[in-house]
Amino acid sequence: MKAALKIAWKLADNDKEREWLKVGWILLSQFQKGVGETPIDCKLSPGLLPSDEEVSRLDRFLQFAKIAEAETEKNRAEMLEFVRQNSG
Repeated sequence: MKAALKIAWKLADNDKEREWLKVGWILLSQFQKGVGETPIDCKLSPGLLPSDEEVSRLDRFLQFAKIAEAETEKNRAEMLEFVRQNSG
């Protein structure tokens, strides 16, 4: 997830996307395997809910996750270049 967030930060189009990524980075510290019996409440306040247009752009973030899964730095660089060349 850290690698995906770093790549997404570099490719973010605007400050609002970067703000979401900052929140995601900070929330990584809350996830610990086997801690807590009750699931975390993931409800967002109305002011933080993304617009329909922003939701439709989430496919782009799935590409970031695929890049982060690459096993080597070379693979990450190749996949990042591929995404850049093929993004609309």
